[in-house]
Amino acid sequence: MSFFENKVTTDLKTKLLSVPSKPKKCRYTCVLLSILLLAPTFLFLFNLFDLNLSQNLAYKIFLLLISMAVAYLVSFFFKRMSLLLILIFVAYLSIGEFTESYGFKNLLFDIKTMFNHFNSKAERVKINLQSEPGQGGIIWQDTSQGPVKFFDAARKIQAERSLRVFKRQILEQCDYTDEIVRGFATHAIRNNFANEQKQFWKYRQLIQFFAIFKEIKTQWIYVNDPRGFEIFAKASVSADLLSGDCDDYSILMVSSLKVIGARARMIYTKNHIYPEVFIGKVRKLETVRTLIAAYLFPKEYNNESIHYHIDDNGDVWINMDYTRPFPGGEFLSNEIVQIIELP
Repeated sequence: MSFFENKVTTDLKTKLLSVPSKPKKCRYTCVLLSILLLAPTFLFLFNLFDLNLSQNLAYKIFLLLISMAVAYLVSFFFKRMSLLLILIFVAYLSIGEFTESYGFKNLLFDIKTMFNHFNSKAERVKINLQSEPGQGGIIWQDTSQGPVKFFDAARKIQAERSLRVFKRQILEQCDYTDEIVRGFATHAIRNNFANEQKQFWKYRQLIQFFAIFKEIKTQWIYVNDPRGFEIFAKASVSADLLSGDCDDYSILMVSSLKVIGARARMIYTKNHIYPEVFIGKVRKLETVRTLIAAYLFPKEYNNESIHYHIDDNGDVWINMDYTRPFPGGEFLSNEIVQIIELP
């Protein structure tokens, strides 16, 4: 073999041996791009499909796998486009950081919410209401213990009448249109979590609910009613005194929430009454948990559970009682006598 033929053969072998390294390098690039695209892809699909992710692990895994597949395929077949998309996304976040819209902090919040979906810790209490006579009113119980029936029609009528009177008396004290109540609620909102309201404008109203909770919870002093009497203070009075028993606390809480546009209600049990606030569908629970655990009540929360009720429409109501120093504390009782929602 001549020197020229030997050189050509050597060059050809070198080229053939160097061919596999190109696709290997390409694979590494695609993997890196797909990792960068994974977060925005998952967030897009997460908001596109209204899946009950906080309750079903299969949906969570399925959506994550789909996101990984989409991110890899885009980076593999449209490498330049994926680079452009990443640059646009980074530019969008940078602009949002300066204009106080959607920025890097908001992305971090959404990622935390995503991980909370995979590590959900919330106490779900869905109570099917069915009536039973009892002292002082109709007692509602969880029917999972078996059906319950009335055995005394006269007591039923008397109990229903007393509940109607109780509801009317409670609602009369919820003077949420009074300027004192409105002033108290806006003062609470300005005093608590002002920076978070600006930072997470999308969840501003939720944060304001919890600002009102903090204002009342941290300053409330429990004072008993006179022996043998039940006194219901108006919300406008309790806004100034910040003291009273559980019904006064609940009246002030639901009135303050109502005056800023919330749906609020009171849950009446045999020996207690407590407030709840409407937050929407179940998928919103992890947003609530992320706000409470990571930003608003990180020290108080301490990786505990969020307690809530689900109504007949599948909507969630968060407990706003004073049992814990954060919204969503445990229920003092699962037994429900009456639900009183402000009109």
